[in-house]
Amino acid sequence: MKKEAVGLCRVSSAEQRVDGNSLESQQKHVYDFAKEDLGCDIDRLWSIDVSSKAGKNVKRKDLMEIRQYCKEHKYIKYFIVDKVNRLMREIKMFYWFIQELENIEVQTYFADPQQQDLNKDDPVAQLKTFLAIYEAERDNKERANTTLTRMKDRVLQGYNIFPLHQGYQKTSIKGLHEPDSEHFPLLQTAMQDILTGRATVYEAIKDLQEKGYRTPSNKPLRIDRFREILVDDYYAGFITVKTWDDPKFKKIKGLHKPMITPEEHEKMKEIVAGKKRIFEKKKDNKEFPLGNIGFCECGGKLVGFIHRNGNGWRSPKYRCRACGKQYHAAKIHVSLDEVLGKINFNMASEDVFVDALREIWGEEEGYILEKIRAMKQRQGHFEEDKAMTARKLALNTDVTLENDFKDVLNQIKDQINIIESDIKEAENIEKDLDKFIQFSLKFVDQNMTAWRLLNRISRIKCKQLAFPGEIIVNFSEKVCTPQISPILSLISNKKELGTSPNSHLVEVEGIAPSSKRLET
Repeated sequence: MKKEAVGLCRVSSAEQRVDGNSLESQQKHVYDFAKEDLGCDIDRLWSIDVSSKAGKNVKRKDLMEIRQYCKEHKYIKYFIVDKVNRLMREIKMFYWFIQELENIEVQTYFADPQQQDLNKDDPVAQLKTFLAIYEAERDNKERANTTLTRMKDRVLQGYNIFPLHQGYQKTSIKGLHEPDSEHFPLLQTAMQDILTGRATVYEAIKDLQEKGYRTPSNKPLRIDRFREILVDDYYAGFITVKTWDDPKFKKIKGLHKPMITPEEHEKMKEIVAGKKRIFEKKKDNKEFPLGNIGFCECGGKLVGFIHRNGNGWRSPKYRCRACGKQYHAAKIHVSLDEVLGKINFNMASEDVFVDALREIWGEEEGYILEKIRAMKQRQGHFEEDKAMTARKLALNTDVTLENDFKDVLNQIKDQINIIESDIKEAENIEKDLDKFIQFSLKFVDQNMTAWRLLNRISRIKCKQLAFPGEIIVNFSEKVCTPQISPILSLISNKKELGTSPNSHLVEVEGIAPSSKRLET
């Protein structure tokens, strides 16, 4: 018996595998029809598990393979499929594919006993065929609409019914994902490094690669995909379905654990988009204590950077924002230490000194109050989340979800407790002021050269105490300042006190007043 036919068997759901329409049942119909009705045998059979949803058939691999196989093997005369809806459930593509086969002289036949009358070449058979494919497409759309409704309800409850996001893994509850102990902390650290300025986006992804981070497909994370992850609000605790053109499916509070806060997510979007340039890394980097504090002789601010050759060699330098001139950081720091080492403090005017400290602290207090306001706002958001989760728990009728709701509620409570603790600590301004005064008294009394080793905030405060004027680096890479603190001038040259109108500019060895800028 000649092998003059090819066949197709298809299922697209678990129900179809067990309701009498299984692949095995279809195969029997196809083989029997080829042998008994067409007097031939099957040359090749495609037996697949794929959806035939409208819009996807045009790229279905099996259909393209069948057409190409029939083109290359001229002896194929028949294409046999069990039923109309086993070929597909789309009217347009159904007739297009059949016509494509007829163009290469291959006829289509239906093997199921209940649809074999569609194989006749008469108007009645043609009408029945159209009704069969019409019914298949209609059923597909109804099924899709019903499924979509269930999906939307699930999403509104906070479940992620879509593929896993990197850093998460599935749980026993469908749609409820939890942190992946291997990838979640790596991504979270990378995000925090970017948000705090410890790393740029490119430095963060390089660090991930060095730590061995791999995507779920076991490939290195690409920079374009990394950027998508950084701005995805899922990592801030939300679920957004962009393909559903409905505002209520934007930023739904998810049941999963977020990597960052909503406020951090907004900041991250600005950083990735380039709208918010962050300099915290340079500001807080003790390798460049004069970064954004010192000035070039031309008047521009200095920023620190590392000059590299790509082979491990590095040279820390400062660059002027205005003229672009570069300075060797090591030479500037030697000159800075010489200047600081020549300043001698006399604490006889401690009251005046403390008053100056309080004035400086007043500037810092504004920042602290703003920080407290931001934390209280964030606390309010968590309180809203707690109330909403509590309502969901009270209305929940699925006992299998009760523990999950309780876990989410406990996580929110933990976040609220942390914020309350931070607010309490930040509100204790007077206590912090006392600490700052004690630190400053000790600082000026013991070791002025330790100034460049302090963190940025402390450097700025102490710079204001000692150098209300600018710290300038001239073109010879020497450090000087046109003005020192009035407190210092009161004790530096007693003869000049009360007689000189420029007493606040009294010269300290190694530092020149504005009247004559003396280089060290």
